[in-house]
Order: sequence, then C-alpha cells, then structure tokens
Amino acid sequence: MKSLSNVKLLSLICIVCLLTACTGNKPEALETSTAEQADINNDELDVYGDVKVRKSEEIIIDFPASVKEVYVQDGENVKKGDILLSLDFEDYKIQIRTKENEIHMDEIQLKELEGNNNPQLLEAGRIREELKVKQNYLITGEDPDLKPLQNSLDIIKQSIIIAKNQHDTNKELFESGLISPEEYKQSEQSLKSKEKEEKDTLTAIEKVKTNRRLEINALSAALKSTEMQFNNADQQKISSIERLKLKIAASKMILDSMKSKLSKVYIRNNDIIAPEDNLIIYDINCMKGTEIDGSSGAVLKAMYKDTIYVTADIPEESLSSVSTGDLACIVLADEAQKEISGKISKLSNRAIEKDGDTIVEAIIEVEKGKELLKPGLTADIKLISP
Repeated sequence: MKSLSNVKLLSLICIVCLLTACTGNKPEALETSTAEQADINNDELDVYGDVKVRKSEEIIIDFPASVKEVYVQDGENVKKGDILLSLDFEDYKIQIRTKENEIHMDEIQLKELEGNNNPQLLEAGRIREELKVKQNYLITGEDPDLKPLQNSLDIIKQSIIIAKNQHDTNKELFESGLISPEEYKQSEQSLKSKEKEEKDTLTAIEKVKTNRRLEINALSAALKSTEMQFNNADQQKISSIERLKLKIAASKMILDSMKSKLSKVYIRNNDIIAPEDNLIIYDINCMKGTEIDGSSGAVLKAMYKDTIYVTADIPEESLSSVSTGDLACIVLADEAQKEISGKISKLSNRAIEKDGDTIVEAIIEVEKGKELLKPGLTADIKLISP
C-alpha cells in the first residue's frame, strides 16, 4: 500500500513539471511578486517617475497687436534677452498718445476755468479741496493728527499686558510672603499708571476725531455760505470744473493702465524677449500674422529649466519602506549608462489614482546629472534607504 502511494506522488510531480515546461509558467507557489521582492530586500525599491519643473511663466500680450515674426520653436532653450517674437502694435501706441493729448487739453481747459478772478469762486474752490481732505481723514483713518496717538496707544497696550503679568506674579509672591508690601504696592501703582495713560490717550484720540468733525461742519457751512453768493454763471462754472477734474482723474487711471501693459519685463521695444536665462519655450500659440487682442491667453510659455526635479510614484503597499532622505538612482530610457542621482526631499500628504494604481508622490531633488533631464520624460527610479 505504501509503495502505491509513492507511485501516485511521483506521477503528480511529473504532471506538474510537464505543464510548467509547456506553458513557460512557474507554479504559483514559486512565483515572487515585485512587492514581495521589495519586502525581501527592504533597502531598495524600484518605481517609476516623471521629470517636471517647479516654475513656468506665461507670456501674455494683453493689448492689440499683430505678430511680425516668431523666432523660436517649441522645446527650444533660450537665454535672457533672446528675442522670441516681434510685434506690431503701432495702433496701440497711437491710442496712448491720443489719451495723453486728451488729458493735456482737459488740463488746459481746467486751468482756464480756474483762472477766473472772482475771489468768492476761488475761495469756494479752496474750501472744497480742504473739505475733501478732512473728510477723507475720517473715512480712511489716515489722519496725521491721529497716527502718533494710535502708535502710542499700541505701545501702551503692550506695556499694560507686561505690567499686569508682573502685578499678578507679585501678588502671588506677596501672598506667599516672598516680597514686601512695598514691592507689591509698587507693581500695583505701575499697572494703574499704565491704565490711566491708556485712558488719557483714548480721550485724546476721541478729542481729535471730534475736532475734525467740527472742522468739517464749519467748512461745509462756509462753503454753503460762499456758494449762496454765486450767480448762475458761477454755479455752472463750478460744476464744469468738478466734472473736468473727475474726467482728468479717470483718464489718468486709464492711461496708467495702458502704459503698464507695455512695462512687462519681457517686452523690449517691439520685441518679446526671454525674461531669464535657461528657459525652455513651449506651447507657442501664435505664428507670423496672428492678430492678438488681449483675450486669447498666453502667446507662449516658458519653463525654468533650473527648477527641474523628479517625482516618484510610491505604491501604497510600499509607503512604510520610503522616507525623506532616501537616495534615488534615476535611469532614463536612453541614458542607462549615465548616473543621475538625488534624494527624496518630500512625500505628499495625499494618495492619488494613477494608471489604475493608488500611489503617493515623492519629490526627488536631483544632485547629479540634472543636465541630462528634460521636462516631460519618464524614468525608472531605484530608491535606496541610507
């Protein structure tokens, strides 16, 4: 009976061997997964990663122009000052000069209106300007008479906190018999003195505000009294002056906005230039003859190659074996013989789904071979615990 059992066992082993030879597969019990291999060797972990950059910039033209020439191609490396595009925006320059001339003509007209010799008209203008200033003090809180008092109040409040803490400490010491009554009383007096100083300062602040309101009321009354003496022509002139002042102020704001669009670091004369060294140009969104109106987004983008780094996809089952400071050996598909290395500087605090797997992204700072990396490449990465 025993020999029969041995024969059956031997036959079963032969069948398994034949199946393995035919299919090329190992028995399940003999297979070892990547995760299990990583568990066997806890010091190393093979993962995939991507080459990225931390900083990029959009080159935006937010005024009407047309592209005269494009001097770069997608993926080209440029240095600071290199010409990327040339533009034609003469019409926009004419708009700016037109706005400048409009302001100049309005200022001449305002000067003529204000040049009237009617002393009451001039006095009304002076009162009106002073009234605006003092009303603005109350609205903004930027009253020059209040600022020193407010600064003093902030200092006093801090000193009260210190004095109160000292007084509380001295009270405990006094009750424990560790300091004399004179020392305790001195700290109490110091606290009361600071509190009185705060009260006096608050009173002074309120007094300044009250005086300012009285001044505003007096100026309003004086302005009303002066205006009552004007005839219809004077009233019309005053209205014209006020409207003209408002128009000039609005026009200057528009002009400043128009000019600021030409003051970007990447605009030089009629050219768009590289604002920094070692940039990679990409996503060129224009060609010769393209009309730009400011609403089409970036005409091109630039990556800062000096900010290049690598991300590694850490599987969730391997998180416990990875930490910041781990060494990283990075291998690109076409650079297998060249060494690119770095260290993990950061692990993300959240997991994401990627290619059907749950991973946590690790940031690798490249210490050697950075010049071999190009944004957008993928890499095989071996992580090694030090």
